[in-house]
Amino acid sequence: MTGWLGGLALSAGGVLLIGLVLWDIFQTVVLPRPSPTRVRIARNLIRASWPVWSWRAQRRSTSVDREKILGSYAPAIVLLLLVTWMLVMVIGFSLALFALRDGISPTPDFGSALYFAGTSVLTIGFGDITATHGLARGVSVIAGGLGLGILALGITYLFSLLRRMGGVGRRSARHARGVSNPSLLPVFARRRLMGQRTWRGS
Repeated sequence: MTGWLGGLALSAGGVLLIGLVLWDIFQTVVLPRPSPTRVRIARNLIRASWPVWSWRAQRRSTSVDREKILGSYAPAIVLLLLVTWMLVMVIGFSLALFALRDGISPTPDFGSALYFAGTSVLTIGFGDITATHGLARGVSVIAGGLGLGILALGITYLFSLLRRMGGVGRRSARHARGVSNPSLLPVFARRRLMGQRTWRGS
């Protein structure tokens, strides 16, 4: 009974982490205006990283150097967010697969389950650990599908962000406002990912 309850707890924890990542991706990438919620990876990651990045930029002596640092924030935070999503997803699937270790050959310890989850999410598939039957096969297939989907959405979102910032920079140049494209990137990233209204320009 104890082993059954432990497996159920591990599965529930894994599903919770996977659901957290999927909800955050839906709020950040899919919805045009995400609803502000406290339980979000992107929101908390930006709140933690932006003060450090801004402090680093303010220490530069010239405005050109400050713009270079600030302009790199939005692409960097998207890449960091993508890595964070993948890591949390791997941990979530490792918990679920460890709970289903009877359907995996050879029967893994938690470290091996973490390794198997990583190769499944990243669709590497070395074949040294395989799901042989039961729910473990379905979980490993779902892990591979979600891993590919997260990578595709993350890359698409990054290019969409850069394209929108290019358009804002061109509109600003036409109106002779003197707003530079790099200086707008951190503003866009903070407002877009934290669930605030996206700045559209004019």
